[in-house]
Amino acid sequence: AALKDRRVVVSTVLPRFSIDYTLSVVLTDLNGNVKEGESYEQVMKLTDYFEENGTFHEDWFMDDVDHVISIIGSKVKAQ
Repeated sequence: AALKDRRVVVSTVLPRFSIDYTLSVVLTDLNGNVKEGESYEQVMKLTDYFEENGTFHEDWFMDDVDHVISIIGSKVKAQ
């Protein structure tokens, strides 16, 4: 019920030639308004998800994405 009448807005930023990947998760009401504490942004280093041989580990990456989602979820439950 905490997410009823809300929207989840996910945005990402990966500048060209950068290893910094920014993931933002924001909860808005149906009018697009954001309440204090209902947004979270995390900068992740892409090099953390690759092995020396170039293998990308999607599971490592998704673990961090899930962590960001759980943070915003726990903020909503606390309200």
